[in-house]
Amino acid sequence: MKIIEKLSGIITIIIIAFGFTACGGDDVNTSVPHTHNNWDWVAYTTGSGLRECQTDGCTITAGVGDTGSADGIIFFAAASGFTVTGIGSFTAYYLEAAPTNQETNITWSSANIDVTGAEGTAIGTGKANTAAIITAFSGDTTLNNAAIAASEYTGGEKNDWFLPSKDELNEIYKAKRYFGISSGGFWSSSQVNDNNAWNQYFSSGNQHNKFGKNILNNVRAARAF
Repeated sequence: MKIIEKLSGIITIIIIAFGFTACGGDDVNTSVPHTHNNWDWVAYTTGSGLRECQTDGCTITAGVGDTGSADGIIFFAAASGFTVTGIGSFTAYYLEAAPTNQETNITWSSANIDVTGAEGTAIGTGKANTAAIITAFSGDTTLNNAAIAASEYTGGEKNDWFLPSKDELNEIYKAKRYFGISSGGFWSSSQVNDNNAWNQYFSSGNQHNKFGKNILNNVRAARAF
């Protein structure tokens, strides 16, 4: 009996030390377990978003406003996942944005040209848009633009940050209270035509499709995971 009690006590100490907590409550599993960026997850829905359980127990509760896997702020969560398009496309469950701006006065591009592949506006298209913009201007080694500024951010020691698409940027706007943003114009990676790209004003939420690519604007990097 004493041996059993002693072993039980050791196990209890180990559990406390590692913070293991059993997944419980009324949560319902609504998606298959998945692994991305070294996070092992089983996704559960709750009334306000997603509850993320690691394989060792419920150690993370993640939803809009919480910290993402690269120390950004989660601004979009999808229990069923969404496709991140482009080379190496994958299914993601979250979008997070950097906690601060990467630029406050920068153009979408230095030249008014058609950027093939940067027309995506939906959730999941920002990464591909950004890659297309960078490729289009790769010949100019001195160039800096909104897409480059976003992609060069390395928060959380990750190198997969991008300039959000029109719809992704709107999700950041809807979660702006978590970022402390009340005003300012922000670039999306969504091109309209040779001369214009989508932007959004965070004071009103208005998005504009006739915004000149040579106008100075803010940049907030995002990433999917």
